[in-house]
Amino acid sequence: LKAWTFPRGDLFQFVAVLNRFDTLFETTCQAYDLKENHIQKTPFTDDTKHMLLAILQFSKILFENCTNRNIYNSYEHLNNLLNTTDIDVLEAVLRLMLRPAQRVNNPKAVQSSFLAHQDKITELARGGSIADLSSTDTAVGNSRICMSFFRTSKGSEQQQQEEEEEGLHAINVSVLVEEHQVPQENHFELLNRVRIANHTTDMAVRQQLLIIRFISIVIMAHTMSETIAQNRVFIYEPHLVSQIAQLVSYDNSVPVDIQTYALYALDGIARHRTKVTEVLAAFNASANHGVLLHILRQLCQSTSGT
Repeated sequence: LKAWTFPRGDLFQFVAVLNRFDTLFETTCQAYDLKENHIQKTPFTDDTKHMLLAILQFSKILFENCTNRNIYNSYEHLNNLLNTTDIDVLEAVLRLMLRPAQRVNNPKAVQSSFLAHQDKITELARGGSIADLSSTDTAVGNSRICMSFFRTSKGSEQQQQEEEEEGLHAINVSVLVEEHQVPQENHFELLNRVRIANHTTDMAVRQQLLIIRFISIVIMAHTMSETIAQNRVFIYEPHLVSQIAQLVSYDNSVPVDIQTYALYALDGIARHRTKVTEVLAAFNASANHGVLLHILRQLCQSTSGT
């Protein structure tokens, strides 16, 4: 099922299907040891990946076209699937999580059980340069990865042996996690940085990573406080809003899919009162030749066939 061609449905009618999906999610997470801080070590088989993508796509269609969406309750497994190393599955998971995240602060929506893992979402939201990921060049960026973490001693028996190793470390990540004894709570951050660095030459994957970042920004903006978003993301990228707005500006060859999620990201950021003025200024919203009206005119032209 690629698109919903029926009248608006009711999620209650699909409870048995959703329960089956939930069981498959749980079985997959257990089989691949996808837990709270456990990064995927074994790639999905082709059949498992195909199954996950099909379930995630169908669940997304159901969620977007059915009422009683508050009964959906597979978010724990979706958060575990964020630990995957498969970019296609990660993108599909975030696409499914987007709509429930947008309903969190909707006063008209029934209270949702949606819960996103804050640390993982904020790490994905600040992953990768927008300019590099959106570039049409064959190879961009720098594949060198630098990461800092605090290593603690494992116990009194090893304290004397590891005395020189304890404390703040800055490393270039080019070898396995075990060699540097990276703490488990830092594995996801390491995974995200390696994932971005490994695909600097693949434009299609870079575009996927850009969509992943935009969706993560949307989820963060809708589910986390302004203070958390500011301290974890915005403070490190003061020009983030203008960079996103450039992707939907005039004469830009950026694919429509990326522009759509860029607009979702700006809409989410604008929900923070301290960012509203910045978003409006980036769009030049007060002028009749601004970006928003330009987008509207483009849509009218495309739908009218002119």
